[in-house]
Amino acid sequence: MNLLSVTNTLDPAWGGPVELLRSIASALVQAGHEFHIITMDDARAPWLANYICSVTALGPSKGRYAYNAKLIPHLQQIVSKYDAVIAHGLWTFPTTAASEAISGTNVPLFIYAHGDCSPYYLRPWSATSWKKRLYYKFKIAPVLARAKGLLFISEEEYRQSFESYKPSIGARLLTRYGISPPSFDRAFYTGNMTRTAL
Repeated sequence: MNLLSVTNTLDPAWGGPVELLRSIASALVQAGHEFHIITMDDARAPWLANYICSVTALGPSKGRYAYNAKLIPHLQQIVSKYDAVIAHGLWTFPTTAASEAISGTNVPLFIYAHGDCSPYYLRPWSATSWKKRLYYKFKIAPVLARAKGLLFISEEEYRQSFESYKPSIGARLLTRYGISPPSFDRAFYTGNMTRTAL
C-alpha cells in the first residue's frame, strides 16, 4: 500500500503521538508498504534528519494550530496517488486540511484521536470547553463525517469518546498501540497492526 500521514510535528518533545507515528512508520515500512509523512515542521528541524521514512516539511507554521497556507494546495496535488491518508489529532489544521483535500476523491481518511475526545475537556466551568464544543460542531463534525474512521489506541479512550462531543459522527475503531513489538514475534505484531489500523 501507498500511505500518507499528515501531522503538525514530528518533534519528540510532543511525546506519545509522535512516538506512535514513528512506530507505525517503522512497522509499515518493514512490512513492505510505502509510507510518507507531511509535517508542519521547519525542514531544518534536527529531528527530521535520517527519519525512518520519507518526510515533506512545509513549515514553519503558525502556532499550536499549525496553520500553513501551503498544505491544502500541496495535498490536493498529490492525494490521489495514495491508498489512504492518516491524520493525527482533532484540533490542529493538518487534520482539517487533509479532510478538505480528500473531498471529491475516493481516498479514505483515518484520524487518530490522540486523547482529543476525552470528556475531561467538557468541564462546564471551562471557557475552553465551550470554545471546543463550538469548534467541534461547526468544524470537526464535518471532518469526521468525511473520514473513514476515528482511531483510538486504548479501550478506555474508545469508550469515553461516546460520552464526549456530540454528535458522535462516523465509525470509531480501536487499534493496537504502535509501540515496537518484541523482536521474537515481530512478523505477527506487524501484520496484525497493519490489518487493524487500515
